[in-house]
Amino acid sequence: TLGALRACVGLGAAPPSVAVPEPTPIASIAKSPSRADTDASLFFYGLNNGSVQVWNVHDDGETSVLVLRDEHHAHPSQVTALLLVDADQSLLSAGGSDDNDRSGGLNEVLQWNLKFSIVVARYRAHTKWIRSLVGSADGRTFYSCSNDGTVCRWPVLPTSTRVARAAAVISPELVIRPRPVPYLAVQDPLRNEWIRSIALTDSGLTLFSAGNDRTLRRWNTQTGEQEKIYLGHENKLACVDVPRGPHPLFVFSGSNDGFIFQWSIARALILTKIECRTAITFINLSTVRARARAAPPAPGHAPVSYTHLRAHETDSY
Repeated sequence: TLGALRACVGLGAAPPSVAVPEPTPIASIAKSPSRADTDASLFFYGLNNGSVQVWNVHDDGETSVLVLRDEHHAHPSQVTALLLVDADQSLLSAGGSDDNDRSGGLNEVLQWNLKFSIVVARYRAHTKWIRSLVGSADGRTFYSCSNDGTVCRWPVLPTSTRVARAAAVISPELVIRPRPVPYLAVQDPLRNEWIRSIALTDSGLTLFSAGNDRTLRRWNTQTGEQEKIYLGHENKLACVDVPRGPHPLFVFSGSNDGFIFQWSIARALILTKIECRTAITFINLSTVRARARAAPPAPGHAPVSYTHLRAHETDSY
């Protein structure tokens, strides 16, 4: 045998095999804005084991890792949404899974105090997997969407009130539940009500939701009323994003049908179709200002261009 051969030639016994642990998949990521008074950047990773890792990356390449996992308030499953709020002093985390929903596990948003690495608030209302979080420009309000078919608006617990030892339990200020479209055929009855992504305008007055029922919807955040519905995708929607600015003209949606659509917000018309030939799970819009000598934009168009980033679908949901 190999062990006997090693002993004969004086090499000794073969070293025992070392089991290498399987890496924990990353389900979400967030980054703190760059600051002039520090040489480090913070990256936040939501993991499939229900915890959040904080990576402190310095300019010299050194890194340090902090695991956010409060023993009393840990997520029971994957963390699929992260959001910095309250002047970046707090991190919101949320997630879920089908297995957690079937077992009756909790579905809540946790607010972490980043200075002390503890949970200071729990936002409870959703009964199923929470898919996306989006915050207002002032950091005082945020929205969540879920597989239970609802969008909730929440007040962010401010730093000045975090004096209690126990985490505060907070209820939503507004709950939005889209109504089914009678003339739209249902492709997946078990998952048709899922809302997988939301986007908020900088003004905070308009919210967009993208769902498994193939609809993109526009909502008035003050009243909770639906203002418009955008129809055109042939499969479930997975993501939505809206350009920065007080009065955006367009909204973008990505679908399992392999297309990214650029919509006119006012007219609910498809202006551009980008074929990707694979399901779209994520859209991010990077804004590039027009140069001083560039030709003026056409009437009704903003003087910016947008770059669309897409990711491939990893499951059939």
